[in-house]
Amino acid sequence: MPVTVSSNDAGWNIPKRYLRLTLYRGRNTVRTFNTLTEDMYVKFNTTDAVSGALTEANIVIGGMLVQNMFNVATSTTQWRKDWIQHRLVIEAGYYNHHSVIYDGIVVSAKPNLESANFTLSLKCITGFETITEPRSYSFPGAVSVTMIAAKLANDHGLAFVNGITDAVPTISDFTVTQQNLPGIMRTISNAVPVNMYVSGGRLYLQKQNEPIAGLPTLSIRSQDIIGSPEPTDTGCIVNVRMKPQARTGCPVSLNSIRYPQMNPIHFFLDVMSHVGDTCGRDWYTRLVLTKQGLGFLKNAE
Repeated sequence: MPVTVSSNDAGWNIPKRYLRLTLYRGRNTVRTFNTLTEDMYVKFNTTDAVSGALTEANIVIGGMLVQNMFNVATSTTQWRKDWIQHRLVIEAGYYNHHSVIYDGIVVSAKPNLESANFTLSLKCITGFETITEPRSYSFPGAVSVTMIAAKLANDHGLAFVNGITDAVPTISDFTVTQQNLPGIMRTISNAVPVNMYVSGGRLYLQKQNEPIAGLPTLSIRSQDIIGSPEPTDTGCIVNVRMKPQARTGCPVSLNSIRYPQMNPIHFFLDVMSHVGDTCGRDWYTRLVLTKQGLGFLKNAE
């Protein structure tokens, strides 16, 4: 049964938060820390977008032993020949409703000993060891974007999700030299009206300003909304109780009491951020929604 602590006049309960943070030492399954004590606290902010930007996470861990902080910080220093790519996995949400919201590699670890509570700040990137490797490609003649995307996914060990069901754009004589995957995806998105991005071990191909075909609709209930939606030029921004199962690119339906004019609009999830603080009030998902068929064309003059 769900564990709750209180209820309000709106008729919904406040569920108990859930967090499991695991830091692995290198590619193996050896954990850097076996246990976390009640004296430790965690702040995190993850970002995932359909723009093709790297999926990132910024984490602050407080209450660690100084020795452990220094071990992580020095072993992550990239100029060392034996530097270790620590893998960080965050599973968060609420009891009976949680899942992995981030899985990536620590690229920076900085200890802070200036305050009374020592902290370690981690910056992580998903797929750092593969998607940042420069590669060269050449596709002579007219070739469909689907074929290029499938090749990129296969070469980088990613599953390919084709989210375009109608006519697929083509590119003529597509060539790139010594570019990493984010750079190649940006080049393609600037040439034709598609979004190409990596999320959760998959490479998605999406028609610009349209949702990924086949993804289930994310329904945002009024009781899940924190505060009020913020209207934007292309849709709205809304904070909701943490949605660990949400996926960028999915269609979104909104049920807002404050802005009922937005409810009939068909949105898709453009940018998603999970924000948490084990010792503070922050525990929500920030959703940037774009109206389907609208948005700003990336290849516009």
